[in-house]
Order: sequence, then structure tokens, then C-alpha cells
Amino acid sequence: MQGYHHPLATNHQTQYGTVGQALHIARKLLSFIPDNAGVLIVPCCRGGSAFTAGSEGTYSERHGASHDACRWGTDTPLYQDLVSRTRAALAKNPQNKFLGVCWMQGEFDLMTSDYASHPQHFNHMVEAFRRDLKQYHSQLNNITDAPWFCGDTTWYWKENFPHAYEAIYGNYQNNVLANIIFVDFQQQGERGLTNAPDEDPDDLIMGYYGSAYRSPENWTTALRSSHFSAAARRGIISDRFVEAILQFWREK
Repeated sequence: MQGYHHPLATNHQTQYGTVGQALHIARKLLSFIPDNAGVLIVPCCRGGSAFTAGSEGTYSERHGASHDACRWGTDTPLYQDLVSRTRAALAKNPQNKFLGVCWMQGEFDLMTSDYASHPQHFNHMVEAFRRDLKQYHSQLNNITDAPWFCGDTTWYWKENFPHAYEAIYGNYQNNVLANIIFVDFQQQGERGLTNAPDEDPDDLIMGYYGSAYRSPENWTTALRSSHFSAAARRGIISDRFVEAILQFWREK
């Protein structure tokens, strides 16, 4: 990921780098747990992954999913990686508690002709994951259905693939399974969370430089509005995930 660093980044500018929302979710949760406890983020995501497209890759117990693995499902290398890493985190210490899966996926399925099968694939995988964690029931505070917090996507995807969006993200919003929690970031008409330069301005007080400085040599895609900005991931996206996680467990 080094090639995607902000062009103005230096070793002394900590606003930069390639950190996603996970670290910021963890940091914001710290104030709600005992002082002698910490938050362990188990990284399992893979950029560009899908249920209906992409290479399955391979899996080994030593190295996990191969670098080319981009397919989710009930028995794919990415899924095996997800289960093995989660089990390792829980087995490391019986006092470790599982808070949930923070899930942001669906864009690459929106573009395929098989997008309508995504809900079935996703639901089957969630059910398999829950079965595979049964032995850690007590570390899930004795709930049967491990929670999945499913984040929304940008307006680019909503507006360019409306039918596919309704199928995939509609399943996140109105899932037949228990404890599937949809996490939205903007209401209708709201904008300002993407890498489009007009939505990602500088904030010099915070030492933050927006996306206007990027070029084809250091951006991830020319479709700037298809990705959330670094500021959004550090801000509202991690805020909303934390709110959803806290609300879920308070109600339990």
C-alpha cells in the first residue's frame, strides 16, 4: 500500500498513511471499556473482494489466504482466513470478548450480472461463521448469533447501480437473520464523504490535506467519488460503527 500514501505525507505527519476505519473504531471504543482492557482488531478484509466475482485463491494454515484471494463464500480461502483469525483471537485468552464483525463489502458485486445472488451467499456465510464460532459461545456473552455491522457505501454506487444496491444493501438493512445491523453514514441529499476533491477539502487546523493533490500515480481509482475519504473513515464512518456496536450491546 506504500504507493498510495498521500503525496504530501512525511514520517512526521500522522494524519496520513493507509490506515482504514478499523483503528479509529478501536480507539473510540476504548473510553467505554475498563482501563485495564484493550480492543483487538482482527483484520480480515480484502480490497476488491466479492461473492460473485474474483479469484478464489488458495489457503494455508501457515500463511492464510493467498494475496490473489478475492472471493467470499462459505468455504473460500477468505472465509477460512476470517474463521481461523477470529478463533485465534478468542483462543488466545478466555477473557477476550467478541463484539462483532465490521463489514463493508458489496461494491464489486454491484457491477456483476449475478448481483441478485449476493444476499443468499452473504446469509449462508454468516450462518456458517456463527456455527464455526459455537465453541466460543461464552465469549460472545452467550448470544447465539454473532453480530454483523454492515456499513453503507458511497452515492456513486447507489446512483449508478440502483437495482443492485437495493438487492445487496437492502439485504443488509432488512435481513431475515438476527443481529445483522445496517450502519448508514448519510441521509438522502447529504454529500461530502468521498475522495472527490470537492468533497475532501484541506483542514489545515488538523494538519489534514485533502485529495486534490492526488494524481493517477497515487490514487486507487480514477472514480474518485466511489471511495470514502480518509477524513470520513477517521470521522463519521468510525463514529457510526461505534454507535451501532454500543447500542447493540447495551440492549443485550
